[in-house]
Amino acid sequence: DGPGGDLPQSRTEGGYRTGFTNVIATSSGKEMTIAHSSNSFTADSGAMFLNWRANKGTGAWTQYPMAFASSPNNDTWSKACSSGDTVYVICHGTGVQDPPVPLYGQDGPILFSRSVDGGLTWPILRQVIPEIDSNFYKGFGGDSYFIDAQGENVAIVFGDLDTDMGLLKSTDGGLNWTKTVIVTMPIPNFDFDTDYTDIDGDGINDTLLTGSGDATILIDHSGRVNIWFSLAEWWRDSTNAAGELYAPLTDGLYYWNETMATDSFQLIAETQDYNGNGIIDFPADTTCARPYGRYGWSATSRPSVGIDASGTMYVTYMALIESADTAFFKQMHTHQYVITSPDN
Repeated sequence: DGPGGDLPQSRTEGGYRTGFTNVIATSSGKEMTIAHSSNSFTADSGAMFLNWRANKGTGAWTQYPMAFASSPNNDTWSKACSSGDTVYVICHGTGVQDPPVPLYGQDGPILFSRSVDGGLTWPILRQVIPEIDSNFYKGFGGDSYFIDAQGENVAIVFGDLDTDMGLLKSTDGGLNWTKTVIVTMPIPNFDFDTDYTDIDGDGINDTLLTGSGDATILIDHSGRVNIWFSLAEWWRDSTNAAGELYAPLTDGLYYWNETMATDSFQLIAETQDYNGNGIIDFPADTTCARPYGRYGWSATSRPSVGIDASGTMYVTYMALIESADTAFFKQMHTHQYVITSPDN
């Protein structure tokens, strides 16, 4: 027992194995979770898993494992939100498979679903948004997207190392979309299987600076879309057949909103020089080949955001920190930071 009451004694999802769960409450009081699952619902290996109860905070949970089922289907890494009784879901189509199994012409399309009756029916189910289909991108990595909604205004931020980072915005609940590029990928429709980062075709490999795939999004009380993200320097050349090389010490947390132009954004946070010597100090012990870890994003990255009734925005992010170089693995570690903005 604790101040919040008894700890849960049973799983909300029953015997199903789920992951990357989204928790949603609708205006009618329903509470639901949407996650991916490895259970075999059909002949496929799994589908997005819907789980709900009629009243938030109380009552038994009911599982609806077939809500998102179709063939082929091995979707993963959903992001979901609600506005009223309308529920919006995006996910990574077919998951990450080796070797890749294309779906709708992409290795990992972003799929969009919508229910206007609190999850009872899904008339828009697992649709590819035309503005980011195979005509524009080869596919996306898992978790490289986020969604927010306010009434019928729906906003999705998308983007990975090898794609543009952009905004998809709909004013009619996801029936039609407008795309705005925020960070330009200089090589269109980049393919890791065949392409190298030679921007000008001179045979010399170039270093790119693109979105790192960690962007998050918020529609504020005025209806304006706000986006936070980190950038990553990386390159791919003919000597690196296994994939990209990247510079994990690319630093900086960035902010963009709809008043800003493409490739125009604001630096709002970075790794701090706590001892004031003008450099970021790493552990002196060189036992570990990478003393700053490999977190997969930049040195300052992975933002998450919320907003309160007064309009104050709260942003959390992680950053490497000089004082966190413990003996464990001989690596510098990270802390979570919080920053706020009360004035839009």
